[in-house]
Amino acid sequence: MKKILLLAITILFYIVLGVLGWVISQSLTNIVGFPSNVLVWVAILCSIIYAYRKNKDGMYQLFKDIHQSNLDDIEKQEKEEAS
Repeated sequence: MKKILLLAITILFYIVLGVLGWVISQSLTNIVGFPSNVLVWVAILCSIIYAYRKNKDGMYQLFKDIHQSNLDDIEKQEKEEAS
């Protein structure tokens, strides 16, 4: 029962997010002339990354691993420069 409720809340969240995104993109298109399809694709990409943030093989984890690897490389370079 809890999983069904969470699924319903998630679906409702994405519907509300989609409507809000559509309203914002239409407003920006009318005000600035910015193409709304770019905003839609950015919103889709962000929502996919957010939806799979706890997935072990997801994009969020991939970005997190890359960031940690970069921090480790910076730390290694600082140690090499110090010596």
